[in-house]
Amino acid sequence: RQASVQSGRRVLAAGMRHSVAVRRGVPWTFGDGRRGQLGRDAQDPAPLPVRLHTRVRSVACGVEHTLCVCDDGTSWAWGRNGNGQCAQPAGEDDVASPAQVQGIPSRVDSVACGADHSVFCAGGAVWGCGRGLEGQLGGDRMLLECSLGQIALPLVSNETASQAVCGADHTIVLTTLGGALAVGEGSRGQLGVKASRPQVAIRVPFRPGVAAWVKAACGATYTVLVSDLGSSYIAGTVDPTKDCDGSLRHIPATGSSTVVDVHGGFKTAFFLTRSGWVWALNSKGWQQQSDLRSIHVSAISAGGAHALVLGGPCRDVWSFGDGTDGQLGRPGATEEPAAVVKRLQLAPRG
Repeated sequence: RQASVQSGRRVLAAGMRHSVAVRRGVPWTFGDGRRGQLGRDAQDPAPLPVRLHTRVRSVACGVEHTLCVCDDGTSWAWGRNGNGQCAQPAGEDDVASPAQVQGIPSRVDSVACGADHSVFCAGGAVWGCGRGLEGQLGGDRMLLECSLGQIALPLVSNETASQAVCGADHTIVLTTLGGALAVGEGSRGQLGVKASRPQVAIRVPFRPGVAAWVKAACGATYTVLVSDLGSSYIAGTVDPTKDCDGSLRHIPATGSSTVVDVHGGFKTAFFLTRSGWVWALNSKGWQQQSDLRSIHVSAISAGGAHALVLGGPCRDVWSFGDGTDGQLGRPGATEEPAAVVKRLQLAPRG
């Protein structure tokens, strides 16, 4: 049967020290821009627009690079390109303004970024570029620098790729039949198995009562999967300094409420439930983000040590966490917990 997999549309993206928020089809970037990851003048960390030829519908951030997908199905990249993660020639170390990704034969549906690699879902296939040394771009391209190419996946009859998410050095692909395929670094159990060496695509096993994986998120060394029933499971560890046996473990902390969205930051995973609560999982354990309840969060994106949320009747953008490089989008902000989450002034509402 066909699985109803999460949409690839993401209007918020948080990198290690930079952020992107899409308003009325225009990406606004802010934070650290020293490697071109803002797609514009790197001297100004304040929120400013990046102009493209058409409306942007989805964005993603790596450590120091940014991807977007436009309404016409084209994809664009900017930022650090030292491993080829912006799909540009190897000699171009930094891409300071948006450069179109060439070589994908069909419309791009969604994009995702790892630390130094990029993946593109298009026409039921997955394409990737950048760092592949840990196997995150497939077992046939385990190189420090990889040009754009299709990722080999063990798909069965009538099964195609529908969505991909990335951890630092691993990639998870959800399929139209509800499966989840994992490639790349697995030494912390983040692929759902214990793997001392990089893995060629393996199929993440289902858990009792689970018929399909419909949502996924990754952090540095962990993967979160959400089932068709709204239950959540984690593989790996949110603390990169700790080891894990690779088992896929049920997450009970969100109570009986169904998880409707999940997003992975470097060391923190955020869960949005149908009841409107936001939960965070990190090395300190589970934390209910009660101060976000009044915002009525509809989407969330986590980065290195900061997060963006979309909420309120006007779908405003709010931010909290580490802001030392301007990634919170507010002048003078250094580090602010969710208790002092504040709204950003971006494009006019509409």
